[in-house]
Amino acid sequence: MIQGSLLIVDDDRQVLESMADWLRSHGLQVDAARGLAEASDRLSRKSYDLLLVDVRLQDGDGLDLLEQVRRTHPESQVILITGYGDADAAVE
Repeated sequence: MIQGSLLIVDDDRQVLESMADWLRSHGLQVDAARGLAEASDRLSRKSYDLLLVDVRLQDGDGLDLLEQVRRTHPESQVILITGYGDADAAVE
């Protein structure tokens, strides 16, 4: 069984639930947040091994969350994801 804790942050409920369900089925302990505020609240109470964070959130920017995680949980890894094919955003 895979060990680890994971936070998925995405404002698209369908994407969020399907990713969380799939990862749970593979043995990961997964929490989900529908935006920047909810993710920040979860991070104030718990640290995660890995965060999957959508770049574009309704209540903020995934890059802002990345900076927060770097400051408060430097041991956590962050993977930024997006459904948009914007090369400039990918480079940033």
